[in-house]
Parts: sequence; C-alpha cells; structure tokens
Amino acid sequence: MAGSDDPYDTSTLSPVRQKVAELFGQIPVDRDVNSNGDTAGLFEQLTGWNQAKLDAKWKDEDAARATARADGKSEKQISLMPNTTTCNEFVIRVGHAIKSPIALGQFYIDNVLQKAGFEEAWVPAGSGERPGLGDPFVVTSRGHMGVSDKFIGDQWYTIESGQGGHKVGHDIIKRKQTQWDPSKLLGWVNIDKLMQLAQPAPDWLTGWWVIDFGGTQAWLYVGDHPKCPCFAKKPLNMSGKPIGWTPWDATVHMNEDGQSATIDFGSGGGTGTGGLVKNVQANGPNAIAGTKDGGVKVTGTRPG
Repeated sequence: MAGSDDPYDTSTLSPVRQKVAELFGQIPVDRDVNSNGDTAGLFEQLTGWNQAKLDAKWKDEDAARATARADGKSEKQISLMPNTTTCNEFVIRVGHAIKSPIALGQFYIDNVLQKAGFEEAWVPAGSGERPGLGDPFVVTSRGHMGVSDKFIGDQWYTIESGQGGHKVGHDIIKRKQTQWDPSKLLGWVNIDKLMQLAQPAPDWLTGWWVIDFGGTQAWLYVGDHPKCPCFAKKPLNMSGKPIGWTPWDATVHMNEDGQSATIDFGSGGGTGTGGLVKNVQANGPNAIAGTKDGGVKVTGTRPG
C-alpha cells in the first residue's frame, strides 16, 4: 500500500488488496522468478505460461519475421512485429486473485473500463495520486504493464513480468524499484474502486422500473451489468430482459455503504430524462427514490 514500508502488513490493507498481498507473498524478495530452472513452476502458476509454450511461440514469431524479410519488409517494420512476453498474463493473474469482473491485463484497459461502465476505477497518471498495492499500471507507449507494490518515500516498488524474452531465452518476473515519475505512465486501475463499482445490484433494485423525472418517464431494466438499458417508450416485452425500441445506456453502481445506488442516466436519449441520480434507495417494497442535482426528486415504481 502506498506509504507502507511493509506491503504485507494486511492490517493496513483493504480486503481486496489483502488478496493481492497474499499473491505477492509467493514471489521471492531476493531473486527473480524465471520461466526455466527451479522457479519454472511458480512462473507458470503466476502467468499461465511455461518455457515450452514460450519457445513454441518465439519459434513461430521467428518464422514470421523470416517471411517478412523475404517479402522485402524493412527492419523497422519487422521490429514492430510481435515478440511475446508475459507482462499481461501476470496482470491477468492479479485480476483473478480479486475476482475482477474484467480481464485487467490489457494495454487499453482504460478504454475497456469505460465500455464496461467502470471508468471511475481508472486513475490518469497526472491526477496527483499514487497507485496502491495491487493496482495494475500501463506505461505511456501502451507496450508494457505491471502491478504496483509499495512506496517508500519517492521510491516506487513494482512487480512486473515480461522482463526477459526471446533474446534472453526465458521470461522473468521481477521485483523492481524506480524513482516515482508519473510522466512515464498513462495511469492505473484502482482495484478498490473497481471492485466497489462491480458490486452486483441487490434484489430490491434488479428488474424493471418506471422512472419518473417529475412528469417525464423512462423505463429502466437493472440486470447483472452496470450498463443498463433505458427506454423513452414502454418496451414491447417486460417479462424479462428488454425487447423492443432502441435503448440508451444508464449506468448503475452501488455506493460504498452497500445500501444505496447511483444511477447515471447520461443524456437521457434526448428525452429530458438524463442526468445523475444519487442516493437511490428502496422506498417501500416496489418503489425507489433518489435525488438529482439541485435537489430534484426522482422516483421509480415497478410496472403494473
């Protein structure tokens, strides 16, 4: 955790970060984890790749480069061809440890988060914040990613795979130490925020709602995904998941208290039913209520 000299003092960590600390505890502090030799088993456990799989992949990539040279491709073009390492796969393993709702080992994870409705979990490098233990980061080139471990002063400790490669003959997971310099990063995923946003909607919130914005109505279906379809007209089928008419996406997230939600209706599909509705709570067995900016009350009832 940022600012902690001992990242594995779990009393200072959230339950989400404790799970990553347990994973990090398997990684030696005094040596690398290589895809060959006596750490090969641990490397495979942490990445899903072994030396034989890497060798086969590198052989295929060598053949592709040879074909490209024979076809007259320039060395610059050839240098941009794939050269497999396992930085992404280690980040994916971290995601598995916390039961992330999406695969975290993606160079465009910021875009993936946005499409999935978890954009608030992305922290741009220029935010003035620092990543905590277990937060996956992406470098500015989008060609590498790793996981934050801890800070001691301005020294940043990370754990990163992909530190070997074809030229070395094996891949490596390393514990690294660098001077904190956010200009070298695009940003990182705040795993605490991600898992808070990923809380499933409780039973009192799931299903169909007729939302009343003070005279203008919308029909909202809350399912098992934060992106929920919303309609300006009553859908043709309301016995299950929506059918009929063209919806726009509302985003539904449970708040940290676990008892209330925030619903972002976005533009409202141009119908005057958009905006952010906060503190949405059950208001009886078949009703909900929340508040828009300016104190405007928004209510919802189950369709008859």
